[in-house]
Amino acid sequence: MMNKTLITTLLLLSALFMLAAGEAPVHNGAERLGEDLTPMGAIQGANKDGSIPAWTGGLTQPVAGWKSGDHYADPFPGDKILYTVTAENADKYKDILSPGQLAMLQRYPDTWKLNVYQTRRTAAYPEDIYAAAKENATTASLTDEGNGVKDCRRTSPFPVPTEGLHGIWNHLLRYRGKSTRRTVGQVAPIADGRHTMVTIEEEVLYRYNAE
Repeated sequence: MMNKTLITTLLLLSALFMLAAGEAPVHNGAERLGEDLTPMGAIQGANKDGSIPAWTGGLTQPVAGWKSGDHYADPFPGDKILYTVTAENADKYKDILSPGQLAMLQRYPDTWKLNVYQTRRTAAYPEDIYAAAKENATTASLTDEGNGVKDCRRTSPFPVPTEGLHGIWNHLLRYRGKSTRRTVGQVAPIADGRHTMVTIEEEVLYRYNAE
């Protein structure tokens, strides 16, 4: 039987090896994916007052009649405005408005407003991405000093994050489809309305997402 000194030495060596190799995989929480968390790690249930509904799978099919090349189609054209935030009632909603929204209401009190509709949770991903996220939850880890990740594939490495670096890498490696082709028009108008249109043509292959 090994004595206590030898056991302690082995445990210390094991810990040092794990530190040298980077962070060990975080397994806690993987079993929650698809249960109280969505397959991607968001809270699945509704909030207390029901203003944010439970996630029930999202939109998995295009809106009826939409075809590739069309502009985005409103999937809920029958939704009614619940209330409108204006400069006059902004104080009532200031706890849920951003500083930028409040500034716009103050600067343009006669023309700026925010129409508020019921919350919808439409996000959905392919089933193989859900499977990859669950696998990542049991295998992914940070490399030394958090400068990279390993043992993960196709989507966010840490669907149940436990530290800030996990959130950063989740954003950088989030699933965005296998490729993107789009034309974007951007303008930054000045106060009198003058502006210059900038057109950007993008073609992107997301190699990590496509493997």
